[in-house]
Amino acid sequence: MGVRAQVACIISLVLSTSCSKARPQDDQAPTCVSYKDEVARLLTSCASCHSGATPAAGYDTTSYLGLLAPGSDDTANVVAGEARSRLLERLGAPGSDAAHSVPAATLAALGDWVVGCRASYLESSIHPPGLLDRTSSEFHAKTLRALRYDFAVCARCHGADFRGGTSGVACTSCHQQGPNDCSTCHGDLLLARSPAHRKHLAGGALGSPLDCGECHRKPGGMGDEGHMFLADGTLDPPPVEVMFGAWAARDLDPAGRAGPPSFSAGGVPANSCQNMYCHGATLGDPAATHTTPVWSPLGVDQAACGSCHGTPPASHGSNRAECVTCHAPVVDAARHITTPALHLDGKVTLVGDGGCTACHGTAAGGPAPPRDLGGMTSPSGLGVGAHASHVNATHGLGAPIACTECHLMPTRASSPGHLDSDTPAEVFPVGAGMVARARGATPVWDRGSATCAGNYCHGSATPVWTHTGQSEAGCGSCHAVPPATAIHTGYTTLATCSFCHPNTVDTAGNILVTGPAGARVSKHINGVVDVP
Repeated sequence: MGVRAQVACIISLVLSTSCSKARPQDDQAPTCVSYKDEVARLLTSCASCHSGATPAAGYDTTSYLGLLAPGSDDTANVVAGEARSRLLERLGAPGSDAAHSVPAATLAALGDWVVGCRASYLESSIHPPGLLDRTSSEFHAKTLRALRYDFAVCARCHGADFRGGTSGVACTSCHQQGPNDCSTCHGDLLLARSPAHRKHLAGGALGSPLDCGECHRKPGGMGDEGHMFLADGTLDPPPVEVMFGAWAARDLDPAGRAGPPSFSAGGVPANSCQNMYCHGATLGDPAATHTTPVWSPLGVDQAACGSCHGTPPASHGSNRAECVTCHAPVVDAARHITTPALHLDGKVTLVGDGGCTACHGTAAGGPAPPRDLGGMTSPSGLGVGAHASHVNATHGLGAPIACTECHLMPTRASSPGHLDSDTPAEVFPVGAGMVARARGATPVWDRGSATCAGNYCHGSATPVWTHTGQSEAGCGSCHAVPPATAIHTGYTTLATCSFCHPNTVDTAGNILVTGPAGARVSKHINGVVDVP
């Protein structure tokens, strides 16, 4: 029977007969095997394995919808009219184990139900066999659509509140919020058969749940234009229109979007989303693997670490893989997102105030280590070493040393030469070290021995970076006291230095460092010999 014939039949029966006569009477034998009248009883023994939250093989035999739903291998247990349905083949296989061996009469009845009776839910003169089978042309939602969603037809038997009426059968036993609620069409049944919908609406390890309005026009009511009906009142044909909201259209600074977010059903690849912020298209990261995700079939995991941006991103250098160093509010050391609400939110969340101290140093102590990129705080580590001694001038031999004396100072995190190169940081690159290169000096950093050589600030010494507090920078370590030159003959003590260098050292031999905190200055180790 076609849909139009079904509709005509339903309307005729509803208007001309009572609901009590629309179903078989007690003295009438069923003309076909149905789930409700017979099959549910035949499968009672299967429930010991095929029930609960994790039924065996993903098949729940305790409900009609469970039988028709896909199992863990995405194959339906029962397909109406199909003799090779999984249920029949498993129970009828030669040499089946005891758990799957059933009497011949039971197998025959199940065969009649699946094939001849098209997996009928109940025996009814109102509803056809495919009443609850969403793959069937007789599925009640398809019949209702043919009725232009006239719920009054359903209410004649099931009551105005759909809780039973004269039929005694409540629509709310399945549609708990009522058949005209959003969940009726877009609830668990749809989500169970659309893994991508489920992943987006449920949220998860990588981000917060998304509202339907992020991908579709969200109606205020069932009858709103663009939902089930077009402006002229005709039914809106499938598929549903994809209209991305502000979330998918986000961008970062600097902007990297190639075009507006869009869904392509017939493009390349088919059924794909393009230019999506949420899948990393705006990041422009060549290390990402799936910035143009395919909606269906899902195939590989398209929303995992590495799919939207590389691990690490191409802009971070190949060995900057410890996300937690700079993004601790969002991710842990095992790369698990700890705060989904801060991930995929249109911002790059960093430690602290998001400045230099997000990755190295501390908010209280400044951007130079300790802490280094590995989280180490001991000066014995190369990433820490004598950073604090230099930038805070704890040695008392001069003003604080600027970061630019040893490294290029980026103006922002994305500046060339900052994150885009591998660790460790470059020492004395071109453009850094004005004082270190003063008076023709050629500073050299040797990572293997952790030493600096040839730099103006340490004179002829070769200090060890990790030997802080071990007289690597004291009077006499960089030049002799006095220096071994003819002009210094006769000046034998630190106190006599002030005779020629009064702006650098006082009469007690102390190096002069003046100015307020944060702006301390000194004429010692500044690249200029102080002689009045």
